[in-house]
Amino acid sequence: MMQMLAAGGWALKHDSDRPADADNPEGYFEWEQLKQLRTRPDILREAEGRVVKVISMLLTLLPAKHRYRVIFMRRPIEQVAESQFRMVARRRHREGIDVPVEERSVLLERLRSHLVWIEEYLRTSPNFEVLEVDYPSLVADPQDWVERIAEFAGRPELDREALARMAAVVRPALHRSR
Repeated sequence: MMQMLAAGGWALKHDSDRPADADNPEGYFEWEQLKQLRTRPDILREAEGRVVKVISMLLTLLPAKHRYRVIFMRRPIEQVAESQFRMVARRRHREGIDVPVEERSVLLERLRSHLVWIEEYLRTSPNFEVLEVDYPSLVADPQDWVERIAEFAGRPELDREALARMAAVVRPALHRSR
């Protein structure tokens, strides 16, 4: 999503603390300092007017005095868990290692519970406007999503070339955990 927004002309707030790797060859587009949000809520001033990638665990730490537009990437929980297991195995240099069924079940349950909780939080918090994007359908047909994303993100006037650039950055071959 961050690549799509950059291709469409949005300014991003990110750093290169977490460079591209085998798990994400296009890069992470994360802003490491955002993890200080709990102790430094004023850090958001540094991102004013720019798009910031915020993991769902940090959404509840965003100061309520601001309004936020959240593009919520909805990916099947099983894919998220599988991706996490593969990433951890690769970082431990243990490719192909089987994660015990119990560990998988625990992670899946935690992820499902978190998803239900964060969806309720976003739905009931008046300072959040949310666009849910179905990750598999975005990967399968990005062109179907670009106008909705541009409109939601405050740029409904984007021309066809910008919308085409946004769609072109989606690389289905990188969608490995299905």
